[in-house]
Amino acid sequence: MGSGTNDPTSIENNNNNNCLKMMLKVSHTCLLLPLQLGVRQLKVRIKRPEPKLSEINWKFDDKMDYGIYSASSGYIKDASFEAGRVAIRRKASVRDVWVAEATVPVTKKAIGSRMGKGKGKLQHYVRIVKPGEKLYEFNCNNEYLARAAFRAATFKLPVRTKLRIRPKPGEN
Repeated sequence: MGSGTNDPTSIENNNNNNCLKMMLKVSHTCLLLPLQLGVRQLKVRIKRPEPKLSEINWKFDDKMDYGIYSASSGYIKDASFEAGRVAIRRKASVRDVWVAEATVPVTKKAIGSRMGKGKGKLQHYVRIVKPGEKLYEFNCNNEYLARAAFRAATFKLPVRTKLRIRPKPGEN
């Protein structure tokens, strides 16, 4: 009796299926409604992926025992270089620290100034750093202190870094 077309239970099942289909259609239209009204989508800036450590062309220059090299690109302010230098001197107790120079000037206009009227005043200097460039070099008697100085200096920098220990003459 359940297979007949005039069976009241089969009519109820058809009505339930139709109701489910209607509900699905309504929910889809509700989801698509903002796009149909022409709401703008967010523009997202896509960053270029940073290279892996094995893909970086390292420019090792072993003039001192320890070197800190950048593993990513970015702008580093002169104040960040100075803060890293001070951190290295405090942690490793060394005086002789080589620091890369920030040579690119950055200007900024005053907050309340209107458009035009020339270029703004000099704000600070930066260094445009690429992966593999040397940032610091220093000598230290103790490797533990050198690693502590590396950690302290890394916290002051806005780029990823790598510590390079100069190989001893017998090592390869």
